[in-house]
Amino acid sequence: MKKTHITLLSGCLTFLILAFLFYFERFIPAGTNSCVIHDAKLQYLDFFSYFKDLLTHHNNISYSFSKGLGGPMIGVFSYYLSSPLNLLVVFFKKSQLVSFYHLLVLLKVTLASITASILLTHYYKSTRKIIIPLSTCYALGQYSIAQASNILWLDGVYMLPLMLLGVAYLVNDKKGIFLCISTGCSILFNWYTGGINCLFSIMFFLYLSLLKEDIQLKNFFYSLIHFGLCLFTGVLLSSILFLPTIGAMTNSTRGSLELNRLFHLTLYNNPLETITASLPGERSVLGHATLYCGTLPAIGCVGALLSGTFSKRKRMVTFIFLFTVNLLFYFHPLYFIFSLLKYVSSYWYRYSYVAILSVVFISADYYLHDNYKKSIHYAFIYTFILFILSTISRSYTSSLYIFIFSIFITAILLRFLTHKKTIICLSIFFLIETSYGVYLQLDYHSTHDLASFPAYQINYEKQWDKLSRYDKSLYRINQNYCFNLKYNTIRAKYNEGLAFHLMPVATYTSSPDDNTREFLDHIGYRLEGENLNVVNESILASDSLLGVKYISSTRELAYYKKLPISSGAFALYENPYALPLSYCYKPHAFKKADQPFDYLNNLYQSLTGIKKNIYEPISYTYRQSAYKKSEYDLTLPQGHYLYYGCFPIIKRYRGLLQIENYKTRYGGWLSPSLFPIPVQKKNVHITITGRKKLHKGQFYALNLDVLKEMTDYLKNNKVSSLSLKNGEVLVKHNNTQDENILISIPYDQGWDITLNNKKASYTKLGDCFYSIPVKKGHNVIRMTYHVKYAKLSIITTIIGLIILYLMYKKSL
Repeated sequence: MKKTHITLLSGCLTFLILAFLFYFERFIPAGTNSCVIHDAKLQYLDFFSYFKDLLTHHNNISYSFSKGLGGPMIGVFSYYLSSPLNLLVVFFKKSQLVSFYHLLVLLKVTLASITASILLTHYYKSTRKIIIPLSTCYALGQYSIAQASNILWLDGVYMLPLMLLGVAYLVNDKKGIFLCISTGCSILFNWYTGGINCLFSIMFFLYLSLLKEDIQLKNFFYSLIHFGLCLFTGVLLSSILFLPTIGAMTNSTRGSLELNRLFHLTLYNNPLETITASLPGERSVLGHATLYCGTLPAIGCVGALLSGTFSKRKRMVTFIFLFTVNLLFYFHPLYFIFSLLKYVSSYWYRYSYVAILSVVFISADYYLHDNYKKSIHYAFIYTFILFILSTISRSYTSSLYIFIFSIFITAILLRFLTHKKTIICLSIFFLIETSYGVYLQLDYHSTHDLASFPAYQINYEKQWDKLSRYDKSLYRINQNYCFNLKYNTIRAKYNEGLAFHLMPVATYTSSPDDNTREFLDHIGYRLEGENLNVVNESILASDSLLGVKYISSTRELAYYKKLPISSGAFALYENPYALPLSYCYKPHAFKKADQPFDYLNNLYQSLTGIKKNIYEPISYTYRQSAYKKSEYDLTLPQGHYLYYGCFPIIKRYRGLLQIENYKTRYGGWLSPSLFPIPVQKKNVHITITGRKKLHKGQFYALNLDVLKEMTDYLKNNKVSSLSLKNGEVLVKHNNTQDENILISIPYDQGWDITLNNKKASYTKLGDCFYSIPVKKGHNVIRMTYHVKYAKLSIITTIIGLIILYLMYKKSL
C-alpha cells in the first residue's frame, strides 16, 4: 500500500468516526446539540461574523470601531482568525455559523490525522496499516475533542506533525527547508500554538539527535546551528503577521511576560498522576493531565520502552524523553514555559497535544519494528502500575475498569494478529473503543444552547438594520440584552458589535486595549481580569459621555425614549442625553477620583466648567440582619433622578444583590460594581448576601436636570462635520475661539494625527480620548491609523524568503 493511500485512509477514518458521532449526538444541523461552548459561544461566533464582513470589505483588519470603543484588530485576527480554513465561511450565512464551526472541527481534526500519518510513514519509511489507527488515535485524542471549543488551537494540532517531520529531515538528511516552511505556516495559522510547536520542536530535535548511534559533538553543534537558523527563518517568514501582532499586544499587560515564575522550582503533583489521569472521559485540570488517546498507543509506548528489539541506549533515551515530556505538566518552570511565559487560569494544559503525539510517535516505533508477541506482557505491566497508583489515590472509577478491560482485549488481539479474523476483530474493537472515548468527551463538552442562534442572528440583524435606517448619524450603542442571556444582567458576550458592524461600548478579546479598559473602569464599568470590562447594565451618565445614543434592553428604562421600531425579545431605547462623538470645549482642571461617582462629577465639570455635581449622595441606614446578610434602607430624593449604588468589591464575595424585583450576582465573575436602583419611590430596601460581611456602601442619585444642562451645553458645541471610517477620521469645524476639540476615540500609538496638514499636538481626556487644541478659524483634523511594525514585518518576511531561497539553491 502506498504512503498516500495510508494518509488518505487515516483522514477518511477519522472524518467518518467524528462525523458519525456528531450525527449520533445530534449536533447542528442534524439536531440541536453543539460543541460551541464557553469562549466559542461567547467570542468565536461573533469573530467569524466579523471575518465574513472583512472578506466582503465591510470591516477592517487594521482597526475597527466595532471593537469596543474602537481598537486595533490585527491581534484579534492573528490569534482567532488567521487559519486558512476560515475562508470557508464565505459559503455560510451568519445564521449558519454553528454549522460552519462544526465543519471546521471536522476538517481540522481530520487534517491532524492526515499530518500524523505523513509523519509516521515518512519518518519510519513504512506503509504498514497499523499507522492508520495510530494516526486516528492522535487526531481523536482527549485534547482535540476537549478543546474543540477553542478551535483556533486545533491548527497547532495538525501543524505539529509537519514541524516534527521537518526536524527529522534536518537531523537525518540535513535538509531544513521543510522545517522553515512548516514553522512559518504554524505561526501564521495561530501564533499561540505556533509558539508551543516551536518549543516542542527543540525537545524533539534533541531527542532525535541523541537517538543517532554515531553522534559526535562537532556534528551535533553544526546541526544545532542549522536547526536554530531554520526555526528563525520560519519565524521571519511568519513576521508579516507575527510582528504586527506583537505591536498590538503592547496595548495590554497581556503582552508582558511574567519571568519571575520561572524560578518557582516546585511540582504541581506527582508526575505519575498522568497514568491514572489518562482514562476515557477524563478531563485535564492543574496537576492532573490526561493524555488519553486509546489503548493501542498505551501498549505500544510500554513496548518501545521494554522490548528487546531496541537497544538499551535507545530505550534509555526514549524514557528520558517521555519523562521530560511528562514533566511539562508538573514541574512549574516547564509548565510555565509551555504556557508561553504567562499565568494560565483556565483551559489547563493547552499544549497537551504535544505529549499525545509523542506517545503515538514512540508507540509507532514498537508496532513497526516488533512482532507484538509480548503485547499481553506489556498490557499487564501497564495495568499493574495503573491499578497500584489508583489504589494509592483511591480513585476507582468505571473508566478505570473499562480501560483495563479494553487494554487486555487489544493486547490479546495484537498477540494473534496474524489471523485474518483477528485483524477484523481488532479493527471493530478499535472503532468501538475510539468512538466511546470521543463520545464521552463530546457528551461533556457540548450544549443545547445554540438551537435558537439562527433565529436570533436573523432577527437581531434586522433590528439593527432598522435602526441604521431610522438614524443615519454617528453614535454608539449599548446592550443590556444579548444572545443566550440566562442569568439576570450576568454575561460575557461582548462582541456582537463586531458581529453586526455596530459601534458598541464593550468587547471581549485576548487582544485588549488597557487604556480603554481603565477608562471604562473609572466611569463605572469595572475591569474583569485582563480581557474585558463588565458592561451589563446601562449607566446613563457614563453612556452619555461615550456617545451611546441607543440601548437594547428587556427591562423598561426610565427617562429613556422607547423607539417605535422595537420588536422581538428586547426593546430599543434612545438616550436623550447622549453626547456627539466630537465637540468643542474649553478645558478646565480635572481631578481624578477613586470611585466612579466622584470621577464623573469631576469629568463633567472639567468639560463644561459648570460647578455642579451630576451625582448626589443618598442617605441610608445599615444593619446586619442575619449571618453574612447586609440590609440597607435608602431615602431617595424625588424629582428627575436615576439611582445607582456600588459596594467596594471584595474578592470572591460571590453574593446575591436584591432591590425589590431586581436581582443580580455581586462580587463574582462578570458581576457589576456599579448597579442601577431601578425604582421611582421615596424609600427602597436593598439586601445583599454573600460570603463575607459588608458595611459601607456608595449610593448616589443622578440629577437629570444637571446632566441635561451639561450635555446640552456640549451638544451646542458639536463639530460641524465628522466622518468616521475604520482606521480613518476626519473632523472639520469653524472655531469661534481658541479651544479644544474632543474626539471620543481611544488613544492608540497607531494613530497619526494632523491639524490643517501639520502634525497635531494633543492631550488625553481621562487618559483615553483625544483632546486637540485648535486656534480660532477653520480647522481640519485628520486621523489615520497605521499598524505598528507593518513596514518592518514586510522587510523581515522578505529576508526570510531570501534565506529560504538560498537554502533551496544550496540543496540542489
